[in-house]
Amino acid sequence: MAIDTKKYINKVDVGIKADKNYQEFYLYLKIDSRKYRKILDYSSKHWDKRTKISQAKLEIQKIRDKSTQSELNENITLNQFSERIFNTYLDTKWNKTKKNYYQKYIENFLGKKQINKIVQLNIKELIKHLENKELSPRTVKTSLEVLSPIFNDAIANKLILNNPCANIVVKRPNTKKIVLNASEKLVEVHNAITSEFKDDPFYYCLFMFALQGRRKSEILNIKWEDIDFINDVYVLPKTKSGFEQKFYLPKDIKEKLPLIETDNIYVFNSRKIKDKPIQNVRDQVNKLKKVLWADFHMHYCRNIISSAMSEKGVEAIFQSGALGHNDPNTIKKYTSLDYVRGSKEASNIIDQSID
Repeated sequence: MAIDTKKYINKVDVGIKADKNYQEFYLYLKIDSRKYRKILDYSSKHWDKRTKISQAKLEIQKIRDKSTQSELNENITLNQFSERIFNTYLDTKWNKTKKNYYQKYIENFLGKKQINKIVQLNIKELIKHLENKELSPRTVKTSLEVLSPIFNDAIANKLILNNPCANIVVKRPNTKKIVLNASEKLVEVHNAITSEFKDDPFYYCLFMFALQGRRKSEILNIKWEDIDFINDVYVLPKTKSGFEQKFYLPKDIKEKLPLIETDNIYVFNSRKIKDKPIQNVRDQVNKLKKVLWADFHMHYCRNIISSAMSEKGVEAIFQSGALGHNDPNTIKKYTSLDYVRGSKEASNIIDQSID
């Protein structure tokens, strides 16, 4: 029987209209390419107008929910579900990296399988496939970091009962550099920075931040607004851990920073492009290599300061704080990291070593 839509003259909500006396309601909505139409007759109900409207809204929501459930049925593939999940992620660099990784290494190997038919063996086969491509253990391990949250979302949407990535471990070789005589090496690096960039406050401050334990990406993205010269601290709003972190601003860096001539947003701004941080410090690193060691690089400074702090008996919790770690293993169960105190301890160690 055809629906006479002209009699429903009162617009109640998106997809809902009512007749003149709010006795009948016309529901109309389109989900993807499918159309839904329904008449609700409340003329025999002793409800007031507000209750009838509430019931109509409830009914249309039921249609939407049912439609969504039918889309997420047992036949949905990993590729189809993953695409929807990726579309809900925040637009961050890490999320883009995860999506790119999925498309490059997972999509064609595992993505066409129905998500409810993927078992742990399939994940192990994927890992073996990636290892056979001679990818690094770190790259192989990323497959679990990408897939596990997707399967957790599938559990939340009642598509599967268990996460097939659970209890799978990809062993990575221990790549941590053990620095012997770290205090001596710290002095060498400090002296090299002071000597090579004594007339260049820009790179002096940049490498002194590195010696404090900061990552290259963190240093290059420091903005002037992040620095509190009054309280001797600076804030890193975007760190590898995903959390905002506050660190101690050492005296020598504090004194040199105002000498950097700039009207840009970033402290270490590109000297060619306004309000954009520099990207490449290769020439300056090579400068230090000539007076230090051939394998010197910025990240090595983190190993040096951490090892020097350890040599001086500084507690592990403050070593983690100095480096901006968010997970000091089991210590996190008992205390929160003090980044300011940790970075101040790092500064103290540098001062003691130089003295």
